[in-house]
Parts: sequence; C-alpha cells; structure tokens
Amino acid sequence: MRKTLVALAYCLIPLIVKASDIDMAEGFFINGEIVDEGYQITLYNGQYTTRHSIEIFDHLNQSFSELQTLESEGPGTVQLYTLPKQTILSGVGQTIIMVYRESHIPIPEEPGQTQLRQEFTYLYPTIEKEPLDREGVALILVDYTVFPSLIDKLEKEYKPLLMADGYEVIIKKAPRAEIFNAKDVAITKSLIKEVYDDTEGRLKTVLLLGRIPLPYSGGYTVDGHDPQHVGAWPADSYYGDMDGEWNDFEEDIEVSEWERMFNKPGDGKFDHEIVPDSIELAIGRVDFYNMPTFSETELELYDRYLQKVIDYKSGLWDDMQNLSAPVPKTAIFEDNWNVYSNGFPGYSVRSFYGNMVSPENLDLDFIIEAPKDKVYDFAYGGASGGSESLHLVAYTIDYSNYYYNNRFSQFFGSFVGDIDFKDQIMRAVIASKGQTLTCNFGGRPVWMIGDMANGATIGDGYLRTINNKDAEFKSLGNYLPGGIHILLMGDPNLSAGVFAGPQVNVPTSGDSGEYTLESAYDFESYYMYRLNNEGTKYDLIEECQDKECAESYSDPKGLMVRGKMLIENNFGSHYELSAPTFFPQDFSSLNEIANSQSILELRGNRLFLDITESIAVNNIHLRLYSLDGRNLYTSDYSSSILQRGIDLALLVENDGPYMVVVSYGDVILHKKVFIIR
Repeated sequence: MRKTLVALAYCLIPLIVKASDIDMAEGFFINGEIVDEGYQITLYNGQYTTRHSIEIFDHLNQSFSELQTLESEGPGTVQLYTLPKQTILSGVGQTIIMVYRESHIPIPEEPGQTQLRQEFTYLYPTIEKEPLDREGVALILVDYTVFPSLIDKLEKEYKPLLMADGYEVIIKKAPRAEIFNAKDVAITKSLIKEVYDDTEGRLKTVLLLGRIPLPYSGGYTVDGHDPQHVGAWPADSYYGDMDGEWNDFEEDIEVSEWERMFNKPGDGKFDHEIVPDSIELAIGRVDFYNMPTFSETELELYDRYLQKVIDYKSGLWDDMQNLSAPVPKTAIFEDNWNVYSNGFPGYSVRSFYGNMVSPENLDLDFIIEAPKDKVYDFAYGGASGGSESLHLVAYTIDYSNYYYNNRFSQFFGSFVGDIDFKDQIMRAVIASKGQTLTCNFGGRPVWMIGDMANGATIGDGYLRTINNKDAEFKSLGNYLPGGIHILLMGDPNLSAGVFAGPQVNVPTSGDSGEYTLESAYDFESYYMYRLNNEGTKYDLIEECQDKECAESYSDPKGLMVRGKMLIENNFGSHYELSAPTFFPQDFSSLNEIANSQSILELRGNRLFLDITESIAVNNIHLRLYSLDGRNLYTSDYSSSILQRGIDLALLVENDGPYMVVVSYGDVILHKKVFIIR
C-alpha cells in the first residue's frame, strides 16, 4: 500500500523570504487575552480572508460547538470577539477555543479562480487554574550498554525530580539495537507492557534512553519523496499503545533508497500508517547513536543531556538569569515555506503564539542568526530539508559546535521526521551544548501543545497530537492525523518555564530544628511534601498559606517544599509550582551547610570554599556557566584544593558575569561572580 503526499523540495531551494517580511495578518491572525469583560479574541483579516468562525470544546460530548461567525470587514481590518468570563473554566478545568479562518487565495495560473485556505487555531484560556496534579508511574528504559554509567545520576539526581512531579519512578535495562531487530522491539514492548500491567494502568510516561530498539511501520512517505523515502517509518508510537492490535501481514514494499525502510509480511515491521488504537503512554526518545559530527562520545552526550534536564527541572536555568520574577515566555519562528498555500507551518507557531508568547516576545528570524546569548522557550523552523539540515534554519554541524538555546523546538522539512539517519538533525538539536530539551517534526500533522501555557508537559502535547486521528482537533490540511511517525525527541516529562524554588537556610548558630526559607519570588503558598515510607513517592502533607507554617517542621527527613505562584499574562492566569527543594536528612547537616554557604566567596578571581573538618569531602563537583546557560567548565575537586582557592580567570575566555555551581553530598551552592582576566 504505497501512499505519498505532496513532496517537500530537497534539491530545489524554496523562495527564501524572512518571516519578518511576511504580511503579519496572513501568518499570525489571532490573539486572546483576559480583559474586564471576559476573554477577548483579536481576529486579523488578511488580504484574502472571507470569514472567521469561533467554536468552544464541549468536554461532555468531546466535540466543538459554534459560538459565532464573523464575516471579514476587509483586508487589514481587526475584529474583536469577547466571551463572558463565566464561559472560561476556573480551578481545575480547561477551556479550549477553536478559531477557524477561511481565505480564498488567487491562483496565478488561472485568472479569476481561487484556492480555499482553511486555518485553525486553538486557544487555552484560564482563570486561576490550579497546578496540574500529576500521579502515576514514569518508566525509564535504559540501553543496557550505557546503564552502568548512567544509573547513579538517574537514581540520585533525575529520579527525585520526577518524584517531585508526583510520579513513582521505575528504571529498567532494555536491549540495544543499532539496526532494526524485530525480536528486540518485541522484548522492549513486553518490558513496557509488564510495568503497565503491574501498576494497573498507572504508567503514564516512558523515556527511552540510549539506542533502544526502534520499531518501524507503514508503507508510505510523510514528506512526499517517492520512491526515495517510501516504506516503513520509525514508529515509537507502537511502544505507547497498550491494547491495540498491530498487524504485519499486508505491506510488501521495497522501493526506498534505504533498505531499512523495506517492509515485507512477517518481518516484524508493521502495516499501519495510522495508529490502530489510542496511545496511552507519552513516549520520548533520547538516542545519540551514530552522531560522528559531535566530538563527544555517545555516552558523554547522554550524560550531558541528563545534566541539562536535571539543571532545568531544578530551576538552575532560572537562577542563572538572576530573575526577580519568571520572565514571559519567548519564541523564535522562521518559515521558508510561506509560498505554499496550505500554510502547514502556521498552526505550529500559533500553538504557542496566542497562548504562551506575546507578540513582543516572538522573534521572526533565522534560528542560526539568533543571538547566541538569548534563550527561547519555543522555536519553529520550516525549510527544504535533509537528514542533517534545514536550509538556512538549522544544521547538525552548527548544533555540534555552537550554543543554541531553543528549549522546545519544532522543525519541518524533507527527511526531518525520520530520525534513523546518521547525524540526524532532530537528534542533534537535543544533543547540543545549549539549552535544548526536545524536538519534534511539526507540520504533518501539527502538534497540539498550546496547553503548555498552563503547566502541561510536552508529553501531554504528544498524546493530544497522536490521539487526534479522527481530526476532532482540525489542523491545516489535516495532514496525517494519528500518524505512526509522530514521535518526540527528548524527555516527555518537561513543562515550560520552570522557576527556582525556595532555598533552605539555617543560621550558623541555629539550634536543631531552626531554619528559614528564602526566595527571590513572593510565593502565595508553600506545598509541603514528605517521602513515603517505601521511598517511592512524595505525599502532600499540606499547603502552607504562609512562610511561618512552612518553616515550622521539626523533622526534615524526606521533606520537600515547592512554592506556589500565580502566573498572569495576557492570555489568562494559572498557578504553577516551583522547582522542588529537598531537605537534607537531618538539621545538623543543615547547620553544616549553612556554615559552608557563609564562606563560599570570590577574592579577586579566586574562588574559595572553606569546608569544616566534619564535612570535608574529596569529591566536590564544580560547574561554571555563562549567564545564558552554557556549561563552560566541569570538574571535581577535593576540599583541600578549594580551601586554597582556584583561579576562575583560567577557565574563561572573556571578562564578565558567570554563575558558579558547587555541589557535594546534599549541598548545592550557587554564586554569581564577575571575572576579570
């Protein structure tokens, strides 16, 4: 069964028009904001717009119902529509608004004739929505060849952060398969299904870490390259389906340039191009096999990625910006496919513009030309592609050498959606040195990630996207809804905009049980948790309404605190919880930490940490960051060396501000320093 779509140019280069030169009304036609009267939607009429339709999602019937249709008032005009505040769910609910725009675009070759363009945008307004309550199980499957080297970091640093999100965490070894291996795919699926059954369906997410066997399915091409790229495509979606029936007796196709895409009956590659059933699990893959352009080893790339995720979820990337309040979310967008009337990149950018990113925080520029010291929460790039590049947008070789800080990225172009190439670009993005966390193929179909504005994870967006196979959530052209090729590179457990939690301080002379909480933020309340007796999850003890309550606990064992803050922007308001702060096992160690913190200092360019004899250690981990989050230096020192001081000027190339992070045992110390070479 051979299926193709309109090809994306590979040898031909599309008309390159910088996004900043595009008619804004054509590409970004909607914005929503909370006003006194309710939720106001701003509609922009492009040159060829004929009408807008506004619909609201009925959660009971799982369908949309129309609220209003507005005929265009002419090119360049702006129309407003306001929903009453009572229409917007508050508390734990989530309102979803769909806006449909219809345009009739002239066909140059056929004077007097037009082509219909249908565009859809989804808005997720909120009013004081409570933090998402996550419960269940998160599974980490680790390639058995890298398991011994990564398990310590996974258990001690990454696992507690997932537990802080509300998950019980299970870490297991899994097979490694550098080429397709049907037996190993089956073994991997059985490992996941076993955990799903043993936890009675409470398993929610799976992180595939390493060269975990890659399933294949279908006999089609996602990017239209026929016959070159026709056949079975990588299908991690198979791992997320707990009760669907996947067949392997129909497809019989051997036309691709790459033998790995051949699909024969009974070969272990499945027949399906659309997932046969709903996908229950959010699957994310971190796979750095066969990335020779990077100078680091495969294992070093895994270690670096894990460290980036740990730093991000710990709130360190927030700390490094020295913020007094969480910054508004930012994005960068570049679409070199604007000449195509189907406009498939449009929704991908509108999924964050209008929900998460205000117009003044959306940069329209080439990603490779973006300032290297600027951080973007979201990025979209569309262009003619190759397995290692998007023309003028992104290149594997650049990501291997330079720092790009596009945290959640979507790319669209030929060969970009197929991750099983050497030095493949989506894998290169998350392998890079900068603040890059996830990457997905955004355009066929578009990804439904708008509710990341309100605390949802990229894994939630993955599930909403792949389970949209009946296209209830419409997109531009409805390209391949529910396609088996929909996959996520990176950790599925990440949300946008993590901010630092309160810091636990103990006076040097404090008695046992005396401590205070300090933060740059004015938290509305404090969520207090304690690790359960089995050590498997953190249970909420209470929500303290003031700091005095949060500072009243006498036993720190297993204690964790997260600050609650109301996030307000033009799009609504919702509560989020800070990164977690874990208490040491007893208050005596807290007093020792306080002593250490009081003497972490910079004298000239020399950093000193005078550790008392009672907690002197030989393994003190030091990291040096630029303020845009680049890890410039990492090494271990003994306490005796740091007591004598180390010259930070030897570790940097330029004068300026930097962030030092020192950690040992339960201690994590941060200090912003200014170094003069």
